[in-house]
Amino acid sequence: MKEYSPKIKILDDDLSVDKYATSFVINQVRLQPSSVITLPTGSTPLGMYTLLSDEYSNKRISFKLVTFFNLDEYWPIKKSSPSSYYHYMNNHFFNKVDSPYENRFIPNGEADDPNIESKKYNNLLEKYGPSDLTILGIGPGKTAHIGFNEVGSDYNSKTRYVLLSKETHDTNLKFFDKEGDMPIGAITQGISNILNSKKIILIAKGVSKAWGINRVINGNIGPDAPASFLR
Repeated sequence: MKEYSPKIKILDDDLSVDKYATSFVINQVRLQPSSVITLPTGSTPLGMYTLLSDEYSNKRISFKLVTFFNLDEYWPIKKSSPSSYYHYMNNHFFNKVDSPYENRFIPNGEADDPNIESKKYNNLLEKYGPSDLTILGIGPGKTAHIGFNEVGSDYNSKTRYVLLSKETHDTNLKFFDKEGDMPIGAITQGISNILNSKKIILIAKGVSKAWGINRVINGNIGPDAPASFLR
């Protein structure tokens, strides 16, 4: 495994981070209108999605030819659930731009079998990929996860069903009405799927992500901090 030194950019505030991440997506689409782009969910990229939607509304960009993949989705979960990533992506981005439905891929949280769905999703990634650009967030606290690749995830892992760690569960519980509504697992792109990307940017905001970023940059590369594999 060859180690790379990431380019680190520290910005003054959340808006600056949003603008910086947005510029990567805009530049990629302008350079290659038919790009394949992998997107995250959560609170961190919300500002980026707002800015991208504004760029489209002001007719400065089109996403008509872009193929989008999502990093992950809870399982099992109804697409209509406000807590699903299917709902999140449509509400915050896809339905605000000119992205054709057939160009958007999100793991199916309603699938009967998460393992079969994982294989289908992995086949789609291999068919359309690799991603030209992947945008990542990092898990809170000591999870240091990317996608839902929790502590212990293997470097060679591909799209699969995973059980969520207690820390991830406790952190994300606020997005559900009650604890019983939150799935105990999710379908996620694997580490190898992510690392196949031609370009990767990881964005982080707030003190809750500080430990993970420090661990990823300065610690050993290994499954105890899955985001460290980016190096």
